[in-house]
Amino acid sequence: MEEVFLAAPSMEYADEIRAFREEILMYDNDISDRFAGCFHMEKCSSPEKWIEICDKLRDPAKCREFGVIVPSHEYLLVHDADRRILGVIDIREHIDHPILREYGGHMGYTIRPTERGKGYGKEMLRLALEKARDMNIRRVLVTCDADNHSSEAVILANGGLLHDQIDVDGTPVKRYWIDIKGKMNYKTIIIRRLDLSTAPDFFDFFDNRAFSDGSPNAPCYCNLWHMSSDEITELRRKAATADKGDDNWKETLRASAMDMIEKGILKGYLAYEGDTAIGWCNANDRISYNRVGEFYISETPSEDLPAEEGLRKGIIKSVVCFEVSPDFRGRGIASMLLERVIEDAMAEGYQYIEAYPNAAVQDAFSAFTGPRRLYDKAGFTETLRKDHMVIMRKSLF
Repeated sequence: MEEVFLAAPSMEYADEIRAFREEILMYDNDISDRFAGCFHMEKCSSPEKWIEICDKLRDPAKCREFGVIVPSHEYLLVHDADRRILGVIDIREHIDHPILREYGGHMGYTIRPTERGKGYGKEMLRLALEKARDMNIRRVLVTCDADNHSSEAVILANGGLLHDQIDVDGTPVKRYWIDIKGKMNYKTIIIRRLDLSTAPDFFDFFDNRAFSDGSPNAPCYCNLWHMSSDEITELRRKAATADKGDDNWKETLRASAMDMIEKGILKGYLAYEGDTAIGWCNANDRISYNRVGEFYISETPSEDLPAEEGLRKGIIKSVVCFEVSPDFRGRGIASMLLERVIEDAMAEGYQYIEAYPNAAVQDAFSAFTGPRRLYDKAGFTETLRKDHMVIMRKSLF
């Protein structure tokens, strides 16, 4: 394949942008999404106007002028030898929007009609994934109609893994995830405690990013660990009597979590990328929980620690749950959160820190108590196990 590169729209490519638009109108007149990834290009009377729009789309404030709340970056696939535009691709900074999470995804793209079938789609997506990595996007959702085999081939060639197939207004749509390799810039990550000042960020995270990959764990606000079976049953009864449609359980859980935060029951740490919470760890004194992992506190087995010690405040700090935004998984966020928990537990005088990984975990959805390798790496050792649940402990003295 001849040399190509991605370039931001600019007046340097004005004539080519005009020619690209005219060619799509000529060849793809019967295709409804013929300008996929070319935001508003079809409606623009001139290249200058489209370039101006592209500039604004990158700005979180200005993009709202066009009814868009997620900033995005348009790129032209340019042939190096003659500067001919071969395609256009749009990269969204995140998918914290119902439509994007469901079927819009992180990217949309179009290849010039006369350049199709030459492998440019695969190369354009490959280059776009590099751009996404530079934007600290770790995991990309890309979708295509189930009968669009050429687009599917482009996704598969770039490492796409089929997540599921959904129906969108009668059209079967396949959803693929692509994991992007690359290290996180840890200097941009900040860990903060959950308290009243960070509670809005906690709810913003759980409402918009925590389960944006379709996790069956949603809705959740990580507060059921603190409740008995009878209390959970009563909470469900309360939700069932509310008059708020399908959101009853979610809103009841949310209100319960806020009440626990206000009372100092629900505690933990949030990981931030800039001003946005992208990760969470539920960690608190063990006696603040009704259960840890699948163990009820009163029944938690322990061979090297007397039962009365394990049930005394200030002895054991428990780590019961992690949740990381899909875009940031596999980049060390959980390790950073755990490191902060250990550091603070030592400063607070705790003797031990405990964790409860699932030995039978098969996927990311089931690893919410943290994978065993996370704790092995941090110096935890197995104390006991009950069925597939493991108690791992680290001495802090």
